[in-house]
Amino acid sequence: MIFFKPETDTDRLCELYKNITFTPEAVYCRYAAEQASLEIGSILVKVQNGKCFILDIALTSDDPLNCEGLIRSALNFGANRGAYMAYTECAQYRQTLEYLGFALNDGVYSGEIPELLKGSCCK
Repeated sequence: MIFFKPETDTDRLCELYKNITFTPEAVYCRYAAEQASLEIGSILVKVQNGKCFILDIALTSDDPLNCEGLIRSALNFGANRGAYMAYTECAQYRQTLEYLGFALNDGVYSGEIPELLKGSCCK
């Protein structure tokens, strides 16, 4: 069983992501995917001005289901905080992003969160 555990403490996130500037007007969350008490992936999301930005995705394997679970967790986090649109530049996960319904425009994948969270049978 895979669990997606959220971390919203900005001080802790600053320790984990030294290359990202955290701004006080945004809300941040990191989800860690854990299986058998081992971290197998993570995602960092930022919500600001009705937009959800997936800033980082890290996986220990190429399992697209882990990637999908992390992205869905991030989108749900954003939606619960008033975000309607989602954006990411994590092109290395193109296959999963396109499967979920993200569209590529000028190097940025984007989509409407309600549409992205629909199951594949509803598209």
